[in-house]
Amino acid sequence: MHFYHRSHGRGRFAALLLVSAVLLFSCRKVPDIVILYTNDVHAAVSEDQFGFAELAAYKQKILKKTPCVVTVDAGDAIQGTAVAVLSKGRAAVAAMNAAGYDFAVYGNHEFDYGVENLNSLVELADTQYVCCNVSCPEYGDAQPDFLARALPFALKNFGGRSVAFIGVTTPDTVNLATVPPAYDFSGGEDGARLCRAVQAAVDASRAAGADYVVLLAHLGATDGMYSSYAVAARTYGIDVIIDGHSHTVMQDEVRQNSRGQPVHITSTGARFQHFGSLTISSGGRYRFRLISRFPRKDPAVAAALAAVVRDADAFLSRGAAESDMQLSLLDENGQRLATRQESVLGDVCADAFRTAGNADIAFLNGAGIRAGLPQGTVSYGDLLALFPFGNTLCVISASGQQILDALEWSCRELPLATNGFLQVSGISFEADTQVPSPVRAGEDAAFLSCEGQRRVGNVRVLLDGKWQELECGRMYSLAGSTFLLRSGGDGYTMFRDCELLRELPYTDADALAAYLNITLQGKLAGNYAAQESRIGIVPVSK
Repeated sequence: MHFYHRSHGRGRFAALLLVSAVLLFSCRKVPDIVILYTNDVHAAVSEDQFGFAELAAYKQKILKKTPCVVTVDAGDAIQGTAVAVLSKGRAAVAAMNAAGYDFAVYGNHEFDYGVENLNSLVELADTQYVCCNVSCPEYGDAQPDFLARALPFALKNFGGRSVAFIGVTTPDTVNLATVPPAYDFSGGEDGARLCRAVQAAVDASRAAGADYVVLLAHLGATDGMYSSYAVAARTYGIDVIIDGHSHTVMQDEVRQNSRGQPVHITSTGARFQHFGSLTISSGGRYRFRLISRFPRKDPAVAAALAAVVRDADAFLSRGAAESDMQLSLLDENGQRLATRQESVLGDVCADAFRTAGNADIAFLNGAGIRAGLPQGTVSYGDLLALFPFGNTLCVISASGQQILDALEWSCRELPLATNGFLQVSGISFEADTQVPSPVRAGEDAAFLSCEGQRRVGNVRVLLDGKWQELECGRMYSLAGSTFLLRSGGDGYTMFRDCELLRELPYTDADALAAYLNITLQGKLAGNYAAQESRIGIVPVSK
């Protein structure tokens, strides 16, 4: 009996301890999960502007409240400034490393400096890249580094709760960047292939134990078949979409998935207009904030940013050319001119390409022009801000029919703006917007054919100082970027099989500097006082 009583007392004591532990655990507050996020930063690495240093300082503030903090990016981080061009994206990677990013997805602009360069950037990055929809079947097991090092999703455990981060890159990348044809971005089938790739990653992450699924989507908040809205509506199991690509400012828009369940979509704009903060409470509630100011900078990150730009500043501030007039990017309403009509700046740039290539004609996609030029001294920084992609130039042999098809593709959305609207040199034409566009696009949203009445007419070419009618069966030398003429960029697939006459040993910015300095000797006003009526647009009747 004595032994029995001792054992019984110990059991009661152990039970009491167990109950006390359970009560103590249940009373302990489960910490919030905080996801800090950016999108479309476009290499905004200056220590003087709101950005990486404030984001890092804000993270330190949040870490005092909860240990469950993660920083993510939704693409287009490495390109967009003169420093980015000089460093081929390394400046932005260094900034992201300093700020402590955990996960990121590839945007279309991550491919701007080529796949080999992207491979080296991913090797330098401390960030884990996620991407579920890009593959290169031709390479088999020997995938390039940027794919081999990326995961379809990454699972992050926060004290017993797991968040899956899935990455998805817009299939439009094949038309927006210089990407070899071997790469498959899961495009086509009216967006169905993309949604299947995303759904497979969602299902796999849930099976791996994810309590919450966050999609890092470089897709854009548009009505397109590859948009974040379309993916939200055609999949299930995604809780939050952190979106990029369209530069939309969106704190928390709620859409329904394919099962009628809510999907939260958020986006911060571009170039650090904001960074975002998503809090997931212990009860699974979501709270979104877009932050556009913070009073402190992280000193270590600020110092890292200063080091990133210090070496570039001396070069970028050097004078590269002279101009006796200012060349504007925007109209009086703040809209970009070169993506919907002829512009003086577009005329100058296209003439620079034609001169550099000694070609009959030159084409330049309007969205490739990203800044204006000042009157007076034009610095290298000014040139690289205007042409931030570092595109090389080439000259091809194209038929009059291919050139005519390209003009139709250029004008297909008029009077609306398009990235691929052409600025031209050595050629003039008229576009009648009252005529429906005859172009057909393929599943990859690139040019396929023209059927029906054309809206482009009165096409003339300047040959030997005289304007002549374009002949469909004649061959012409055509200068432009390799992105446009060799890679089918912006959907210009009609040129992909054209004979390459020559590759030029310099970039678009080099060609413009030479044209301003050598050909014009800084005297633009006498030649470009106004646009030259190269492109006549017949407006839609009211």
